[in-house]
Amino acid sequence: MNTSENSNETSPDVLLIGAGIMSATLGVLLKELWPEVKIELVERLDVPAAESTDAWNNAGTGHA
Repeated sequence: MNTSENSNETSPDVLLIGAGIMSATLGVLLKELWPEVKIELVERLDVPAAESTDAWNNAGTGHA
């Protein structure tokens, strides 16, 4: 997919928002099912999985 006629850049087939465990899992599954897929992952934080999937947050469940 071209973003414009004058551009050499291509847009992704799939855009994953957030670099948590769900986006990572979905990305792996998509690549297994559709090897030629172009995936872009966007994360607003400095590191992946820093919120709900962080070990210290315990997936937001509040139990050990």
